[in-house]
Amino acid sequence: MTQKQEQTLVRLIEILSDGQFHSGTQIGAELNLSRAAINQYIKKLSSLGLDVYSVTGRGYRFNKPLQLLDEAKLAKFLDREGDVNMVLERIVGSSNDVLKAVIKQTPQTAGFAVVAEAQTAGRGRRGRSWSSPFGTNLYLSMYWPLENGMSQAMGLSVAIGTAIAKAFAESGIQAVQLK
Repeated sequence: MTQKQEQTLVRLIEILSDGQFHSGTQIGAELNLSRAAINQYIKKLSSLGLDVYSVTGRGYRFNKPLQLLDEAKLAKFLDREGDVNMVLERIVGSSNDVLKAVIKQTPQTAGFAVVAEAQTAGRGRRGRSWSSPFGTNLYLSMYWPLENGMSQAMGLSVAIGTAIAKAFAESGIQAVQLK
């Protein structure tokens, strides 16, 4: 998928995220797409784990509203909590690959996080594929410089998870749980 196609797909997700019906004509006008192209993008949404309902004469909608992550709210929380920069991407191949590319291009002296709503090429343990449906979970890769080596990282994942859950709760995201 090209970058332009991905941007169009993300914009379609944003349009449908309110859970209301949107006609093919309305979507086509807003995204400058033909009806045939809209159908192709709707199929791509299914491959991301999103259920799109189509009703003749009414249009397309998600089964329920989709609460998208708000980069400004997350950045505001991270600013308040410490020296952490972040990038929010709706769809990435792998949040870890994006993080590695950022660090390679610009070495980081503070914390840096890559947050995504879906991964198309995520990896699990031992090279296994990682199921990453859109808007279902948080996909996060984080870099943090450790002055005293790995011994300083004990308990870090729980602390980070707790801070993220707190940020989401303060942003209005409900039913946040840590695994």
